Amino acid sequence: MKIVKLVTGLLSVNTYLLINEDTNECVIIDSAENYDAVKSKITELGVKAKYLLYTHAHFDHIGNAHLLQKDGLKAYISEGDAKKLDTDEHLGFMYRHRFTSFTPDA
Repeated sequence: MKIVKLVTGLLSVNTYLLINEDTNECVIIDSAENYDAVKSKITELGVKAKYLLYTHAHFDHIGNAHLLQKDGLKAYISEGDAKKLDTDEHLGFMYRHRFTSFTPDA
């Protein structure tokens, strides 16, 4: 397994790509806000992203989930944090930041 770290978004969130070198597939943890940076890194590495895992529901960690889901990735977050996605608990309001929610796959 190979781990690649990106630092992206308004609050410099650590985004991780966990790459299975046998299958050339990866899981993205906390894909943050910079969709283009995440997509560029996936392309640069020549891997196929399959899943999104989120540690918690703050806007700076889940900001591009809805876009990556449109690309076909499945998104996962804990049940407790999933309840926060459509409330102010994602904290985007603190930075006057617009947040587009998403529906987790589980």
